[in-house]
Amino acid sequence: MKFNRIAMALFSVVIGITFLYGALILWINWPIRDFSLSRSGVFGESFGVINTIFSGLAFAGLILTIHLQRHELAESKETFRKERFEDSFYRLLGYYRQNLDDIKIIDHKAHTAHDGVAALSYLIKKLNGTMQKYSHFLDTDDPDDKKAYCFKLFLETQRILGRQTRYLGTLECLLEQIEHELPSVEARTPYWRILMSQLTIFEVKYIFYTCLVAPENDNLRLLIQRSELGRHRIIESTINHHHLGFYQEIHGFEMVHNKPRIVMPYDKHELHRIRQRLNQPAVPPSAVQRLEPPQPALPDPFDE
Repeated sequence: MKFNRIAMALFSVVIGITFLYGALILWINWPIRDFSLSRSGVFGESFGVINTIFSGLAFAGLILTIHLQRHELAESKETFRKERFEDSFYRLLGYYRQNLDDIKIIDHKAHTAHDGVAALSYLIKKLNGTMQKYSHFLDTDDPDDKKAYCFKLFLETQRILGRQTRYLGTLECLLEQIEHELPSVEARTPYWRILMSQLTIFEVKYIFYTCLVAPENDNLRLLIQRSELGRHRIIESTINHHHLGFYQEIHGFEMVHNKPRIVMPYDKHELHRIRQRLNQPAVPPSAVQRLEPPQPALPDPFDE
């Protein structure tokens, strides 16, 4: 469309210049008394300058056409690349959900099986229950107690949670595709948020504890830390703040719970007045009744 508009504009300019030049020649030589063939030839030859200009414009138009075609070709390649990326991204996202649903954990004591998100929920609750036995180590200021708790946390996390390779591998492929094929953070952010919207709280916790006990140069952990999944989704979860602190201490990545921002329909002055009202001592109902003025007795209609 842009090329067609430019072409029509150039064509209009050429036609306009031709007519203006012809009108100028006629106006200069008016009145014309001899309409012979030789005179017409001289009139035609006077357009030689215009022909030279138009030849230059034609060459410039050719260069412009080549430039616009290259630009349109680049846009077509970019559109094709984006469509190919989105097709691959959503296909991988489907594999991710499928691999999540395929997770199966068997509780031999209760003789029950847990699938998908329920399986991750079962593992997280089992880990929390186990670590609750050692929570008294966190109630002291002794660094050795915290080290003992951290040691037990690493041990029990690897023993209880394990590593669901197919599930975590698909997540790693998704994050790698977003990071490698999209050049900027602005371009990656929408797809990070699409991925985050698919995660339940139990998936977020499972991913966090898996990254906590991962080796130093674990690719999945590094991808998560660079994505919004590490900066927002994990931090906004209900993971124990001591566990977040262990993660920061060991891996050097800050994870601090964000304080929720409470939205109120009143301004600061109105809120101050409401708080003062709430802090006033409550008046018992009996006192309210004593403060009410006595109601006048109604006349008896039969008393006349």
